[in-house]
Formats: sequence, structure tokens, C-alpha cells
Amino acid sequence: MIEWILDSGAQTNVSSDLTLFTELHEDTVAELVFGNGTTERATVGTVHMQVVNEHTGKTEERLLENVSYSKSAPYNLVSQTYMQFKGNFKVRVSQDQLITRLVKDSLKLRFEYVRGMYRMWTPRQSKHVLSVNTRGVENPMALLHNRLGHVGMDTIKEMVGQEYNFGIQMQQQSFASYECIPCLESKTKRMSYSRNPTRTSKPLEKPCVDLCSVGVDTISKANQFLLVVDEATRYRWGYLLAHKDEATPLITDLILLIRTQFPKHTIKMVFSDGGGEFVNTELETFCGGLGIETLSSNPYSPQENALVERGNQTVMRQVRSMLHATQMPISLWGEAFLHAIYTLNITPTQAFRDRKTPHEALHGRRPDLTVLRTWGCLVHAHIPDDQRKEKLSSQTQLCLLLGYSMKTKGYKLLNLRTGSVTTCRGGNMKAHEQYTVHYVYIKNLLLNTYEYGDHELPATIPIVPIRTTMQTYLELSEQQLAQRATQMEKLTLAGERANPMEVPTESATEPAAPGKHQPCATTLETVEPAVPVGASKRRTTSKEKLTNRVGGLKHKQRFREADDDDNWEPRSKRLLQPDSDGASSRPKRKRQQSARLKDYVVTSVTTLSIEDVPIPTSHKHASRSKRWKEWKAAMQVEMDSQRQHGTWTLVPRTEAKSKRVISCKWVYAIKRDATGSIKLYKAILVIRGFLQRMGIDYSETYAPVIRFETIRCVIVYALQRGWAILQFDVKTAFLYGDLDEEVYMEQPPGFGEDSTRYI
Repeated sequence: MIEWILDSGAQTNVSSDLTLFTELHEDTVAELVFGNGTTERATVGTVHMQVVNEHTGKTEERLLENVSYSKSAPYNLVSQTYMQFKGNFKVRVSQDQLITRLVKDSLKLRFEYVRGMYRMWTPRQSKHVLSVNTRGVENPMALLHNRLGHVGMDTIKEMVGQEYNFGIQMQQQSFASYECIPCLESKTKRMSYSRNPTRTSKPLEKPCVDLCSVGVDTISKANQFLLVVDEATRYRWGYLLAHKDEATPLITDLILLIRTQFPKHTIKMVFSDGGGEFVNTELETFCGGLGIETLSSNPYSPQENALVERGNQTVMRQVRSMLHATQMPISLWGEAFLHAIYTLNITPTQAFRDRKTPHEALHGRRPDLTVLRTWGCLVHAHIPDDQRKEKLSSQTQLCLLLGYSMKTKGYKLLNLRTGSVTTCRGGNMKAHEQYTVHYVYIKNLLLNTYEYGDHELPATIPIVPIRTTMQTYLELSEQQLAQRATQMEKLTLAGERANPMEVPTESATEPAAPGKHQPCATTLETVEPAVPVGASKRRTTSKEKLTNRVGGLKHKQRFREADDDDNWEPRSKRLLQPDSDGASSRPKRKRQQSARLKDYVVTSVTTLSIEDVPIPTSHKHASRSKRWKEWKAAMQVEMDSQRQHGTWTLVPRTEAKSKRVISCKWVYAIKRDATGSIKLYKAILVIRGFLQRMGIDYSETYAPVIRFETIRCVIVYALQRGWAILQFDVKTAFLYGDLDEEVYMEQPPGFGEDSTRYI
């Protein structure tokens, strides 16, 4: 039996028994506050109860909605306040006050006064147990559901039945539907009224357009999107816009593109909802010149443009599902939108009886589904040789998959270190489709790159699993947490320490911090194999060879013989020493250096190490660095140079009046010599010039830059005449220029003098 206690002080119904729930979802707004001051995130669901009918005496099934789940709650509580005022239950108390009833329609909850409280007991029914899918994204259905941007699972089953090639090993019997929590949170909608309008059957004859405002800026400053749907094929085109005025040029460009790419099809009309961005002289003149009719729906009748209106809902449901599953910042909704458009065009639609895809209906061939990857997943992307500064550095970098490139046959990736967006071929990357990056890290990275953020990012990228099944929402056991932490640790080390020759910045004599992973230090000269207990102490000769490649040179070295003597001498000193039996283990000839190597500088490979010093991203980050003295000295050199050239003068802040005061920041860099050792610490003060507005703060920009072809011509000209060439570097050369406009700048971080009054 399950005991429930009627509590007049609680403000919500609470249960600690997970098996009572038939449905659960996370409430992102509310939270549970207990009497001892602790709080929990609210997880709300519906509880199945068996209540005895007082008239018939039979047990009937009832559902109690809006029950909060908390594993730390000691009792199952029914809030009298909530049931009476929010649940519209009526409270009835017997004359002896030993029985209290909560009555609403046919549902009656009977509480008896026992041990100082009103209690109710209900029988437990095992068939209503909340099931949790333990296979997670390892399930083929879950994997394809994520790859296709959370399309319907019935659609995926149909595609499997039609033998689409997804590029994975699978069986049709293993594609069982499961309850996707992001889809439940994102795709719930009200009932739509039914209409059966007559649709065109010829492709591209009637494209329908609509503009939808999201209200959140993307990283490209777009806050709305334009959706174009072909009525016959259901093919979609999507564009991100910052202003409504951009809609007309995009529509005209799309019409010209369709006329060029599909010359066999003719556009007869463009249908819209009658908005000013679609009904204007520019668009009507353009379409009229091509013989295209512009039609619009009646005012306050969006149902007439239902095809594209429902298309907006479909796209936004998938966008929300992908954002919820990966926990990405909402500023990435634009990338999720473009990804959703791509996946909807290659999945079957109910508009066709044979369940064709819009891509097949328009292009006449099936789409290639082997290129699909999960949006927002973690990716190891190859670094081109031209972008790698050192031969021994890692060949991959951690990125976030943002979708598919529209300009190239590749993927769009977000660099998790620099925040830049690049493209990569599919063969040059490895996608980890079960994992993504923590929300806070991505948010701060985007703020630092595309806004005015100055957040310090951790040295290790935090990796988290993609949330799809209920298992990923509920708390895992300690063993599962340990296993998952080990998996994420391996992924992190693969991206951050892919270079086996990388040397840590801490001193070798400094003890390692707990929980940190120290790279294993090895030498290329000797490798000592382990000697088992009881093994013979006799010196044995190993014929195996150790081959290493460092900087393109191949070094073959013999293994060191196993010996328990600590007084081991280098191989060069042991060549002519006899063994214990008096016989020489090596030829006694004198080894000489090759004649062709006499002009080479020979050094030990073990002495070559490149010190890995993290580059600060801000003055705050530099002040916390272990190299703060070096960075501070570099900043002082820069400030002395600025003062020497008279770059600015300190003025009261009131002098700027209505003009914009621009902030500045420090940019740090390290110069190395030919051996990789640190030669110079540099700090450059830069102004955030992108905050200025064209025509208000400045009129034009011009930077005199010489082309490398000109430099080569001068060198060739000098060589032909035997002239001497002198190369020199002008420090802070840009400070010699003249600035015509007045620019007001905040004082440099760390060197300000009463920055609240002076700029």
C-alpha cells in the first residue's frame, strides 16, 4: 500500500516514489524549497492512483496531475492548499473530524485521521511503472532520430523499410520507438482545424513564403527567418534575417536561382500572408516583369497560408528539440534552423501517397543520407598542415558540429578554442554523436568571440552527454557516473593531449595536483622493459628496435637490456666493455661519424622540448597566470611605447559628451626562436574599433599594405645587381600614423588612473 499525507502547509503535491509516475518532465522555471532551506529543480509529472469508490466499493483508476518528484522527500504529500485553490477540489470534513474528503467530479480522495495526521492508503499497481530506456543513443532508432533532427519515429521506420542507406549496420526489427523527452517538450501543440484545399501538382509552380520572428539574436545578429515552401514538392528554403527589409532581395534572388537551376519548371505565382515585406512595389515590379503573379491571404486569415505556417511550426519544433537535447545556448538557434531545413528536405512527407521525400520529388533522385551527423555533437576535426605551428603539435582540434555547409561539400564546425566557424570535409573529422559541450562553456565562448564578453575559459573543455532518454535526465548511480566520467576524460585527453611529446608547464619537481593527468615522460635513447620477480640477473641482449619519428627524422634505437643494476652507463660507454664471462658483447671497432654529416649540428633528441605556455585571453586571465611577471613586463613595454609616441592624452570623461567611448583590451603573444624556446613575451593594446559606426565615428578606412609579389620583385632586382639587402623591423609601426578623427577610449586595464573620471 502507498501512504499519502494531507498537508495544509505544503504548496504543491510531492512524491518520492518514481514508480508511481506515468509521465515526467522537467520544469525549467519552478523549483522545490524545503523547510530546512534546501532547494531542488522541479520535476513534475502525473501520478496513477487506485481509489476505492465509496458507492460501488470497487477500485477505480484515477490520475493525479502536477505532482512534483523529489527523491529526498520522506513522505508522499497531498497539498490541501493546492488541491483546493488550483485543483478546484472541495474539502469536506466529517462531523467527528476523523475523515476529510477532497472531492472533484467523480474523484474523491478519503483521508483518515491517524497518529495526528490525515492519511490515505492506495494500492500499488505494477503495470504503471515509469520505464527508462537504458540503451540511450546506442539504440539505432535514437541515433537516427538525433541525426535527422528529431523527426517522427514513424518516418524513420518507413525510411528503414524503404532501404535507405544510412551508413550504419542495422536491422529493421531493432528500430523500436521510444519516448523522446525533447520532442515531448517541444512538439506539443493544440488541435488544428481540418481543411482540404486544392494543391498544385507541378513542381515550383507556387512557392509560399512567410516571415517568422524568433526574438533572439543569433551569432550573426539575425533574429528572424524567411521560410519558402514549394506547394507541390514540399521542398523548403530557409534564410536568416536581421531586418524585414532583407526579405524582398532574398525572394528575388531565389526566383532567379530557380529559373536557372530548374529551367523545365515555371513559377506562376508567389503566395504570402500579405505582410509589407512581401506586398511592396519592388517585389511586385520584379515579379510582374517575369510574368509571376503575387497573391496573399485575407487579413487575419493565416489558415489560407497554412502550408508555410505549419512549416514554421514544424521547423521550430525541431529547433527546440535540438537545443534542448544538446543544451546549447539559444543564440545558436539559427544554425539549428538551417540544419532542420536540410533534414526536412530529405525525410518523407505525408503529402505524397508513396511517401517520397521533398528532395526526391524535386530532383528526381533519393538523397544521400550517409553524410548525416547529430547536430551539436562533439567533433575531432583535422588541422591542415599550413595551420599547425609545430610538427609535433596535435593534428586534430575539438569542434562543435553546427550543421552542413551550403557553399562546400562539408560540415560547418565551431572551433571550441577560438570560437570561429569553419568548414571541414567528412573524411577529415570524427564525430562523437553521444557527447556535446557544456552549456556554460559554449555561452562564454560565444560571448567572448561575438559580443563584449571577457570570460575566462577553463583549460579543459567540459564534455557532457546529449540528453534524449529519461535516463539522461534522472540521476545516475555512482558506478555509471564513474564510467561516464572515464569516457569523457578519454575524449578530453584525446583532444587536449593528442601530442605525446607535449611537456607540461609546471616544474618537474613540483608535486602533481590530485585529479590532474600528468603526461608520461619517456626518452628516445633507452627503454627499460619490466623484469619479472625471480628472473635471471644475467645480462641478455635484445634484438628488437625502437623506431621513433620526430620532425621527419627516423631514429632507430635498440632496447636497453634488462638489468637490475642501477649504475647503468650509456650505450657509447658499454660498446667495448666485456661481459661477466670475459667475452665482448659488441665489435671492438671504432665507430666514426659519417663524412656527409660533418657539417650538421648533432644534438640529443631528448633535449628538444617545447614549453607549453597558455596564452591569456584577457588582463584578468594574465594576472592569474604563473607568468604574470613576464606578461606585466611586456605590458609595461607597450605602455612606454604608447606614451613615447604620444598616442593619447588623459581627459575628463565629461569632455566626450554624447560621443561613444570605446573600450580596449590586451592581446598577448609569444615569440619563439628556431629551437622552439621562448624568445619574447609580447603584449599589444588594441581598441575595439568594431564598435564604431560608419559615417558617424569615421568616414573611411585605409590600411597601406604591400604585396609579397612586390617584395619578391625587389629582392630579385637587388640580387641581379649584387646589392646588399638589409632587413629590419620597425617596432609599433602603426603608431607613426596620423588620426584625423577624435576617438575617446577607456583607459587600458591594469594601468588606469581614476577611470571613473578620466578617459
